[in-house]
Amino acid sequence: MCVDYIDLNRACPKDCYPLPRIDQLVDATAGYELLTFMDAFSGYNQIRMAPQDQENTTFITDRGVYCYKVMPFGLKNAEATYQRMVDKLFKQQLGRNKEVYVDSMIVKSKDASTHLADLAETFQTLKWFNMLLNPAKCIFRVSSGKFLDFIIHQRGIDANQEKVRAITEMHPPPLDQGGAAPRREVGGTLQQILSKFDASGRMLRWSVELSEFDIQYSPRMASKAQVLADFISELTPEDHAIGQGNNESTWTLHVDGSATADMAGVGLILKSPSGETYKRSLRLQLRATNNEAEYEVLLHSLRLTLEMHVGNLEVFNNSQLVTGHVNDNYEARDPTMALYLTEVKQLPHRFNRLSVTRVPQAQNT
Repeated sequence: MCVDYIDLNRACPKDCYPLPRIDQLVDATAGYELLTFMDAFSGYNQIRMAPQDQENTTFITDRGVYCYKVMPFGLKNAEATYQRMVDKLFKQQLGRNKEVYVDSMIVKSKDASTHLADLAETFQTLKWFNMLLNPAKCIFRVSSGKFLDFIIHQRGIDANQEKVRAITEMHPPPLDQGGAAPRREVGGTLQQILSKFDASGRMLRWSVELSEFDIQYSPRMASKAQVLADFISELTPEDHAIGQGNNESTWTLHVDGSATADMAGVGLILKSPSGETYKRSLRLQLRATNNEAEYEVLLHSLRLTLEMHVGNLEVFNNSQLVTGHVNDNYEARDPTMALYLTEVKQLPHRFNRLSVTRVPQAQNT
C-alpha cells in the first residue's frame, strides 16, 4: 500500500534537525577490530504519532477510512524525527562504541575482548526503550562489512566494488544528433565563468566600455512562465462553469460515514460528468453514532457541491435509514434524526435535480 503525502509535506514546515555526515561516520568506524551491523525493524513505524496529528495521515480504502497511529514512511520530516530519537536513545554510546545513521547502526570495538560488553550495553538500551531490530539484516562479530555503501575494516576504508562496477560498466547516454555534447560543454563553461567573481567582473567592465557605442544587448527572456500563464488563462473555466455551465450534466456523489466509541469519520467521492474525481475524508470532532455520521457526511457533501454550483446530482449512500428518511419512506422518530433530516430537507430545492439512492456497501465506492 502506498499513500501520497505530497500535499501534506508541502504544508508541513521543514524539520532542520541535522543528519550525521556520512564521511565522518565512516571515518569514525574504520580501524576497529570487531564490528556488528544492525538494522531497525520497520524503523519509522516504531515512533507513535501524536493523537492530534493522526488525522493528517488519513487515507481512503475500499473498506473504509483509516489513519496511521505510528509514523509512516513518506513524510518529509520522518528521517529527521527518527534521527533525533536514536541520538537521544544512544547518547551515552555515540562516538565511543556505537554509530547510528537513521535506522542503520553499527557497534564497534577496538579490542575483540570488549565486543560482548559493547553489545550487552546496546541491547540493554534497545530493551529499555522497546526498540526492535530486523534480524535478517543484522551481522554480528565481523572484522569488515558494508556501512553506508562503504567497506569498513580494521585497516581502513575501501570503495564498494558493486558501485565501482556499476559506473565502469555504465553505457554512455546517446547523443541527440551530435548536439547534446557541445551544448553540455558550452553550458558548463558558461556556468564556470559566471560563478567566478573576477570573470563576471571583467564581463561587466566590458559592457560599461561598450556602452559609449550605439550597441544594445537584449537578453532572451524565459518563456516558460508566460506559456504557463497563457495556458491557465485559456483553460481555466469561468466561476459559473464548474457546475452550472451544463445543467443537463449529472454529477455523482458517493458518501459513507462510520463511528466508534471514541470517534467518527466520514468520506466522500464526487465525480464530474467529464470523469474528474474529487475525494475527501474527515474526522468528526464529536462522538456520533453511525447514523449521525451518515447524516454529517451527507450534509457536508451537499453543501460542498452547492459551493461548486453543481446543478444535477445523484447521491449514493449505503445507509438504508438515512436514504429512507430523505426519500420519505421512513419516519424520523428520533429527535436527533429529525433535526438532521430538517437540515437536509432545506437543501434539495437549491439543486435543479437531486436524488438519493441506497447502494450496497461494496458498491459505494
